[in-house]
Amino acid sequence: MPGLQRLVDGRGQAREAAREKNMTTPELREEPSRTEDQPVTTIDVEAYLSGRLEEQSAYYEKAASRAKLMHVRLQSGIIVLSVMVPVAVSHPQDWSGWQRFLVVAASLLLPAMTGLTSFRKYGETWISYRTTAELLKNEKYLFLTGSGRYRDNPNAFHDLVEAVEALLIAEHTKFRASFTEVRQAAGGREEAPRRAAEKAA
Repeated sequence: MPGLQRLVDGRGQAREAAREKNMTTPELREEPSRTEDQPVTTIDVEAYLSGRLEEQSAYYEKAASRAKLMHVRLQSGIIVLSVMVPVAVSHPQDWSGWQRFLVVAASLLLPAMTGLTSFRKYGETWISYRTTAELLKNEKYLFLTGSGRYRDNPNAFHDLVEAVEALLIAEHTKFRASFTEVRQAAGGREEAPRRAAEKAA
């Protein structure tokens, strides 16, 4: 029996020692760092230059070329028809059947082309897009050569991004303003017949 009592006492003392140890030395847990919890998304210089900047520059160059082509074609057609139609109309007795058709078609085509030029504003779009494309290239080469405001600038890349995005935002704002103007003009033309009909009634 004394041996059993010593065994029970020993187990009790062991439990007490373990309890005191847990109270005096609590288990330490590693807290995850903020960097692991919230990774920072970054983009390097090469990715921005070859991605965002090059894509936008190529887009505006192509858009400017398309607008220039349409502007030149429409203006050339308007000039030619403006000269030919009055001359043809002044000699109606010389018309044959197919010539009469051509003169009528040209007379209808001239105001249609003039209206399309005014509506789509290809000339203004060409100048605006070409200017944006050249400004984007200008910022790119100033940055690559370390010239101008990018010389000895520790924040050169951030300044480049801000300049490029400001140019793109300005172009988008002009496009939205032009689109709104066109919609308002179209709405005014649709409202005019309705108002005239209401006044007649």
